[in-house]
Amino acid sequence: MIQATPALRTRAVLNAVYRAGMAIARFPSVVIDCPDAAALAQFYAGLLDWAIEESSPDWARVRADYGQCLDFQGVQGYTPPQWPGQEVPSRCISTS
Repeated sequence: MIQATPALRTRAVLNAVYRAGMAIARFPSVVIDCPDAAALAQFYAGLLDWAIEESSPDWARVRADYGQCLDFQGVQGYTPPQWPGQEVPSRCISTS
């Protein structure tokens, strides 16, 4: 006799939910503010080997074959975050 593992039970529940027509978010999107959405999408598409789905200076999206995506939102006058803040100097950590 085959015993149902938690993963099989989870899949069975998800399949039942899909058959019932209920939506479940499986790949939430992350939106990153930036000065040029198209340029940042081009960078991440190359870095991650993902496809560019849409691209303009104001909005762009890259997506993996398995569905995960990153969205980039162009913001006029964008000021990048500074880390660490000016009050705390940068530190170098040695692992040796």
